[in-house]
Amino acid sequence: MGFFDGPYYVDALMDSISWTGTTGAPATVSYSFVSSPFISGTPLTTNQQSAALASMALWSNVANITFVVDDSNQGGNADILFAQSQLGGSTLGVTSYTISGTTILGVDIRMDVDETGYTAGNSGFLTEMHEIGHALGLDHPGHYGGTTSPPFLSAAEDNSDHSVMSYFDGTYTNSVLFPSTPMIYDVAAIQFLYGANTSYHSGNDTYVLDSNAAGSCLWDGGGNDTLDASAYSLGATIDLRASINNVTSIGANHMWMALGANIENATAGNGNDTIHGNELANILHGGGANDSLMGNEQNDQLFGDAGRDFLQGNMGNDVLFGGDDNDTIWGGKDNDDLEGQLGADSLSGDLGNDTINGGDQNDSMLGGAGRDVMNGNQGNDTILGGDDNDDIHGGQGNDSLNAGTGVDTIAGDKGNDILVGGTGNDNFVFSTESGIDTVQDFVSGDHLWVSSAVYGSASTVISHSTVVGSDTVIDWGVGNQVTLIGYTHLSTTDIFII
Repeated sequence: MGFFDGPYYVDALMDSISWTGTTGAPATVSYSFVSSPFISGTPLTTNQQSAALASMALWSNVANITFVVDDSNQGGNADILFAQSQLGGSTLGVTSYTISGTTILGVDIRMDVDETGYTAGNSGFLTEMHEIGHALGLDHPGHYGGTTSPPFLSAAEDNSDHSVMSYFDGTYTNSVLFPSTPMIYDVAAIQFLYGANTSYHSGNDTYVLDSNAAGSCLWDGGGNDTLDASAYSLGATIDLRASINNVTSIGANHMWMALGANIENATAGNGNDTIHGNELANILHGGGANDSLMGNEQNDQLFGDAGRDFLQGNMGNDVLFGGDDNDTIWGGKDNDDLEGQLGADSLSGDLGNDTINGGDQNDSMLGGAGRDVMNGNQGNDTILGGDDNDDIHGGQGNDSLNAGTGVDTIAGDKGNDILVGGTGNDNFVFSTESGIDTVQDFVSGDHLWVSSAVYGSASTVISHSTVVGSDTVIDWGVGNQVTLIGYTHLSTTDIFII
């Protein structure tokens, strides 16, 4: 591909040159800190050399560029020569090229002798990354004094949040804390020139977030990986989506996922955290406090853990665990498994054939569209089946069950329950421990499914039923009964023994 055949943000950083003379091909580049007599100035200080080495490593981590030291001929044979000198004015670094066509033949990088701060997040370190970016073929993303040709980034994007090749501060990366790595557009551009380094961190890695770190862009070559903020009580935003618009933030640390970087999992700490999954199958843990966890496209596992959490599965067959306290859980599209666990939870399956379990307290459950299996378990639960043919169990406690539309199966189980079949021919299930229940809309076409442990035949059920006003009351024995509201002509065709 040509130098301007990439996305707009890559084209804006192209200088139409590379060490191979083309794009997408790996390169090996030599360097030397031995300056005289081949480059004007004096040798870099120890701190400057350390920053140069760290900066070269950052570029080679993300792209197929290999840097090798070459001090032969007093360093004169190296591709890149480093030195420092008095540059004057506001100039912090200068890069000069020798080129042939589109191929870089040699580069001199000179740092200003008055520049300071050669650790990550400081001005000197940023300047070294910037100048090495030039040495590899990257250009400024804007029309800086007429020295750069278009295309350019827009004014809104021409800043250090997007690229270390920019002269302008970003929202998150600025004079308080400068970028500590090549940023998201830099990574895309350098990978366009030399190919992506997929061997870097290609195993199963855990990245422990540092709340004091400077802004950065994370590249990962593969494996099953995790962002870990579990050590913090600060409220964190963890976003696994690779986009300039999606940033992970904790304390002073703001980090973007490089385009093409695949991070699967995230673990938050004890603050009120927000976690966004990506297009992969994610495992997300909220930790303590009140968290918001959002899955995305694949089959995700979301764990609210402690606190009052909001969990949203979105697309894919997701498993969502509320954990402790009162949680709000929404399945989204596809076939999801929602587990309220402890606390009084609100659970909504939405689309798909979902399995929804309430947990130990008074839960509110909505099946939505699809054939759902719903269990209130303990507590006094309110359950609405929604569309399609649902299987609804109240569990223990005094529950209110409304199956909605469809041919549904409804069992109040233990406790004194209120049962509504809704539209469609529904089946109401009773056993020896059904409690004192009420069916509010039993009509012809609905059925009573009676455990054989209660009565062995439909005629026996009829013999234990009594019409009371406009209702039918059936005595199951041992204090258990059901009242069929507004239904007085119960017959054996209404009853199945199971």
